[in-house]
Amino acid sequence: MVDLKKSEPFTISSERRRVYLERRQDDLAALRKALVEDDFSKFAEIGHRLKGNARLFDFPTIEEVAIRMEIGATDRERTALAAIVDQFATLITELSSTLSSEAVPNKSESVE
Repeated sequence: MVDLKKSEPFTISSERRRVYLERRQDDLAALRKALVEDDFSKFAEIGHRLKGNARLFDFPTIEEVAIRMEIGATDRERTALAAIVDQFATLITELSSTLSSEAVPNKSESVE
């Protein structure tokens, strides 16, 4: 039997988090298509999935957007969903940039 109290905390590598963000481009494309087609069920589906996996990958801002996406889909708020898609696109870009800069050592730092 595994003693969970003594196990190390679970962490996901920066590389896996980077791949996770890259895969969100597929979600973004699907959301843009759903917006054109007024496919609110697609928003609900993607929002629900993002809500769960964003927490696992430690992206609370994506989780927040996903929650708003689910609510917008339930309320059939096309204007709100359009804004959420734009915010999601910006967020993915910003998070990817931040993650990339964290992975690259600062060249100005001296190594002793």
